Amino acid sequence: MYSPSERVTKQLASTFRYHKPQGSQSIRYERIRDEAGKLANLIATNTPESREQSVALTKLEEVVMFANAAIARNETWDGNKMTAPLQLTFDSDVR
Repeated sequence: MYSPSERVTKQLASTFRYHKPQGSQSIRYERIRDEAGKLANLIATNTPESREQSVALTKLEEVVMFANAAIARNETWDGNKMTAPLQLTFDSDVR
């Protein structure tokens, strides 16, 4: 059995918890979803229904999810402004 490092333990705690929207986050989540929705409609109206179209729309859903997760997981609200401290990610440790 493995013992995860303190960094990994903290990262997992952040990844798998609810992040209540703070400050302008809700507005930015909505903007990201709205713009992605426009692109989704562009894709749906300009490509034939197919596996490839489905994959493109699924990947777009993933883009929205990860963009919103970037906001939720990496910003803190101090009551006046949002701050985003530099944090390592799992990918940065891959060698």
